[in-house]
Amino acid sequence: MADKLQIVQSLISAGAALLGTLIGGAITWRSQRQQRRIDFQREQLRDFYAPMKGIRAEIIIKGSMFDRVNKALNETWMEKFGEIKDIDALEKARLAYGPTFETARLSEGQRVMELIGLYNAMLERMKSHLWLAEPSTIRFYPMLVDHVEVWRRVDLQTAGAFSKLESQDSKLNGLYEDIEQHFSRLTGQTKQKSLG
Repeated sequence: MADKLQIVQSLISAGAALLGTLIGGAITWRSQRQQRRIDFQREQLRDFYAPMKGIRAEIIIKGSMFDRVNKALNETWMEKFGEIKDIDALEKARLAYGPTFETARLSEGQRVMELIGLYNAMLERMKSHLWLAEPSTIRFYPMLVDHVEVWRRVDLQTAGAFSKLESQDSKLNGLYEDIEQHFSRLTGQTKQKSLG
């Protein structure tokens, strides 16, 4: 009887140890899985959504900057020379100061080239980090490729080409909204998990 009791106690001890190991392993596995998910979300934010949001902001800022610079130059020209009625005097002013103003004025070609560079950066970021993008973002990839290819092929000498292309940028509004949505979600989750 003592042998049976000793066997039962040994089995209970072994079972308890095994159960403890299984529970500890399950807790560790769950914790590691949760940490991998947090690490992936941080990587999504750092390597994909934050840079995409930054490039988009730069596109907006540079697009409006060209307009502001040209508007300021036009206003300055008019303040300095707008009152001149004599054609010869106006021509002299144009010859003397015009090159300075034209050098400062950002041409449509420069504008398009800078924006093409930014759209290329966005496309390259998406292409090289597609594995970090959510499925809702990935569905916009063909639209972005199309948009960039149209920009690359624009004839910079064509008058008004920029304004026509700029209006087509609205086709990517869904992508921009999706990037913003995931950026906000991932930022919130990352901060919450860092604090918690």
